[in-house]
Amino acid sequence: MKLLDKEMERDLHAIREIRNVFAHARLSVNFDTPEITAHVRKIKIIERYTDPFFDALKLQFTEILKKLDIKNSRLRFLNSCVTYCYMLKHFPPD
Repeated sequence: MKLLDKEMERDLHAIREIRNVFAHARLSVNFDTPEITAHVRKIKIIERYTDPFFDALKLQFTEILKKLDIKNSRLRFLNSCVTYCYMLKHFPPD
């Protein structure tokens, strides 16, 4: 039984790579660091996944993050993680 398609595998691998860069960096890194932004650009779930109810939630979440001045790579990363959490909760594998 295959739980993830190839695009999901690539997304989750990119999320893992981002986590590893933050966890093991010897120098200070943030979401503007080229290595991080390169991995964030690989994540495609927020373009691929659509659901009317979730789209409304994602829009609200984005507005909250913008008010907190969280944008660009960090916003994309957080939206992607929230999207995967939503999918796993509401559409669990058989």
